[in-house]
Amino acid sequence: MVVVNIGAGSVDDGVGALFNNLKKQIENKTKYNEELQQEVNKLQLELENVSRQHKETVDSYQKEIEAKNITEEKLIEKVEKMRLIADEAVILQKEIDIRCQHKIAEMVALMEKHKHQYDKMVEEKDTELELCKTKEQEQMSVKQSLETELSHVKSELLSLKEQVKIEIKEKCRDIQVTPQSAPLPTILEYMLMLKKLGLSISSLRVHLSAITTYHSKVDRLTVLAPPTPRTKRFLKGIQNSYPTLRDPTPMWDLNLVPCTLMGKPFEPPAHC
Repeated sequence: MVVVNIGAGSVDDGVGALFNNLKKQIENKTKYNEELQQEVNKLQLELENVSRQHKETVDSYQKEIEAKNITEEKLIEKVEKMRLIADEAVILQKEIDIRCQHKIAEMVALMEKHKHQYDKMVEEKDTELELCKTKEQEQMSVKQSLETELSHVKSELLSLKEQVKIEIKEKCRDIQVTPQSAPLPTILEYMLMLKKLGLSISSLRVHLSAITTYHSKVDRLTVLAPPTPRTKRFLKGIQNSYPTLRDPTPMWDLNLVPCTLMGKPFEPPAHC
């Protein structure tokens, strides 16, 4: 057995060294703990900052969400109002369409009615126009016939005047007077004789017209145009003494009225 003899000085040095070592370790641990505590504090501050920022962000998002919810509610309310307005507009449009269809149907019926009346009126006007054309052609034919007859009458009148002139000259020769200076009573007696022979008033006027062509004026008046007062009274007396006889008016026939009314362009009541 080996016995080591250690001195008191050696033990004290070992304990001192151990103590220093432990003290150094404790200081290191303390320093580490302080650094760790500082790091923890720093992390805690960062966590608080992050928590605060997160809370602020969440609050901001919450406010934004609330604002968006309010906006959404307003939009939904507005959309609902628009939907109600659109529904009312659709209903109103349907009512307007129905009224327009009725109005169009009424206008079409009215146009058809007016078209029928217009066609009927055009047909009547065409018929009247054809009748007018026919009457115009008839009147033109009558006019031409009358012009032809008037020409013949003028020719006959001129011939009659020439014949009357010859007769007047012969008559004046018989009573030994000139045609230019024959006295008015003699002329009127000659007219009365002609009337008694059956000549009409118009024939007497032809004779007076023939005498007027060469007879001198009496008191600045011709025998006929303008006539002397005596000649006027003579012709008036002739008309009163020898009135023109006319055929009596035919008797009235009641059946003639409906027959005339039912003639063209007659339209039966059933077709009116």
